[in-house]
Amino acid sequence: MIGNPKAARGNLRTRSFLDLPGANFISFPVRRRISFASGHEFSAINTGQVFRQLILKIFPHLSEEGVAAIHFLIRKLAHFSEYAVLGVLSARAFASSLNDLLRRHWFQLALLLIVCYALLDEFHQSFVPGRTASIYDSAIDVVGGLCALLVFRIWQNRRRSRALIPKINGANS
Repeated sequence: MIGNPKAARGNLRTRSFLDLPGANFISFPVRRRISFASGHEFSAINTGQVFRQLILKIFPHLSEEGVAAIHFLIRKLAHFSEYAVLGVLSARAFASSLNDLLRRHWFQLALLLIVCYALLDEFHQSFVPGRTASIYDSAIDVVGGLCALLVFRIWQNRRRSRALIPKINGANS
């Protein structure tokens, strides 16, 4: 329900955050995906074996240092993109909330969720054999989520300004 939240608010005053559109999408599949990617299966050693073969098929004359650099970039891009998805979904959930407070502060709340989840994810990795926690990975995660939030805000502002143009032109007629 992304329509008019005020119209739907009358009969749905008791809805909790988890009943919001997109909240369940955030709360289970995204959390599950991020937590799964924090496990041993996605350690640099395990993904290196798979990506090394793929990279060498695409670039057969690449040195081992080049393969390692591309593997590193792929892993960091995965951090960025995972949290960009989390950013879009959390922005959508908060911005379309029936709760006026959540809707007004969607950007800050979504950013807080992203920061907390990024830090907790790295904390979790510190307990997983074969994984290391890195504040730099948390920073990449937060930047990915923040970029998505900024894109969402720009999109939302453009959509709002386009909706105002017909009203302004209609008023002048």
